[in-house]
Amino acid sequence: MTEAARSPATEGETLQIQRRFAATPAEIYRYFTQAEHLARWFGPKGVACGEVRVDARVGGAYRVQMLNSDGSEIVLVGRFEQLDEDRLIQMTWRWVRDEEAPPGEETLVTIRLAPVGQGTLLRLTHERFADAAERDRHDGGWASTLDCLDEYLSEKDTGK
Repeated sequence: MTEAARSPATEGETLQIQRRFAATPAEIYRYFTQAEHLARWFGPKGVACGEVRVDARVGGAYRVQMLNSDGSEIVLVGRFEQLDEDRLIQMTWRWVRDEEAPPGEETLVTIRLAPVGQGTLLRLTHERFADAAERDRHDGGWASTLDCLDEYLSEKDTGK
């Protein structure tokens, strides 16, 4: 079970989301930084992960191939700027729609994890959006993606 709080429209070109998860900071950190976990939950509902590569070290790169239900794909790429195990993940974020297209705008995602009772408070900041419309599109995507993480955590708890 999670609790969520978002502030999309008032933060200019920055999106902030707070979400509480019934899992430890170590689990949440691992699920964001290990390809075998990320591939099983990452992305909004209706989007599957194809190939996922993660080199979770400062300066290391990640690449997530996302497969849409209509058969199209989009690739997310970036590099890790800061990592503090079980506490902080900061990474650049850029969409690549096709290998020959110019790269999308690079944004920055910061995920802070703090223990709260038996769970974790996740504070996500996604910044450097070109405009409010792009930020708002990511608001829905992140909300759905974090729902998928919550479902993955529930499956792990029940052994599914």
